[in-house]
Amino acid sequence: MKLKLFCPYCGRCLGECLFSGETGDCQVLTKRPLKIKKESFVHDMKCVRCKNEIFILMELKNN
Repeated sequence: MKLKLFCPYCGRCLGECLFSGETGDCQVLTKRPLKIKKESFVHDMKCVRCKNEIFILMELKNN
């Protein structure tokens, strides 16, 4: 599965997230999540275009 990630502020494409099959999910958030699962990873970055801080939440799903 291939997901394109976009900045929620300006709409710029940030990149792609690749997962084999339906094993994961990616979300772009404006605020850091308060609770994250054990199988999750949060990456914080600044958008190149608008310079706002965004958080990318990547989760692995258990099948």
